[in-house]
Amino acid sequence: MSRGTGYVNLGEYERAIEDYDKAIQLAPNFALAYSRRADAFIDLGQYERAIENYKQVIELAPNYALAYGKRADSYKYIGQWERAIEDYDQTIRLDPNSAGAYNNRGAVYKSLGQDVSAIQDFEQAIRLAPDFIWAYKNLCDMKTDYLSLYLTERQDEELLECKRALQLSPDYLQAILSLGDIYENMGDREKAIKEYRQALEFDPDLQDAKDALERLGAL
Repeated sequence: MSRGTGYVNLGEYERAIEDYDKAIQLAPNFALAYSRRADAFIDLGQYERAIENYKQVIELAPNYALAYGKRADSYKYIGQWERAIEDYDQTIRLDPNSAGAYNNRGAVYKSLGQDVSAIQDFEQAIRLAPDFIWAYKNLCDMKTDYLSLYLTERQDEELLECKRALQLSPDYLQAILSLGDIYENMGDREKAIKEYRQALEFDPDLQDAKDALERLGAL
C-alpha cells in the first residue's frame, strides 16, 4: 500500500494500481485499498472503473462519507448528474459539515440549470468554509437568466462574494467581469467601465469585456 502511494505521488498511476491489486488479492475486504485504487483510476480519467471501486468501498464501509463524495465526482465527470446528486446527498447526510460536497452538488445543479438550488449550495459551502475559493468563484460565474433577475435583490451580497473571490485569487478574471456586470446592472457606469478595463489589462483580447465597453460607449 505504501509503495502504491509512492507511485501515485510520482504520477505513476498504473504501477500504483498494480500494487493496490496485490493488496486486494491479499486482503479482499480491505476498503482502503479499493479507495486508493479508485483514486488512481480518477487520476487516469477512468471514471467508470473508479465508480466500480468506490462501490466496493461503500459495500465494505457504508458510513464512509468521502467514498460517496468521490463516487459522486466520478458520476459528475461522465455527466450522470442525477446519480451524482444522490451520492452528494448521502455525503451530506453522513457529513453535514462537508463544504466540498455542497459546492460540488451546487456545480451539478448549475449544470442542470437548477440555479436556485445551485446558489443555495454555494452559499452553504461558504457558510461552512468562509475562505472556500471555489464556492465564491462558482457564485461569481453564475450569469444565467435566473441570476440576472435574482441579482436586483441580492446585488450587494453578490458584490461581496465576487470581491472575496478576488481577495482569495487576485487574478481571477471571471470575478472581474462579474463585478463589471453587477455594477452595470446597478447603473453604476463608471465602476462597470473600470472593471471591464481591468479585465482587458489581464487579457487584451477578451471579447466579453470589449463588448461591454462598446455597449457602455467606452471602447
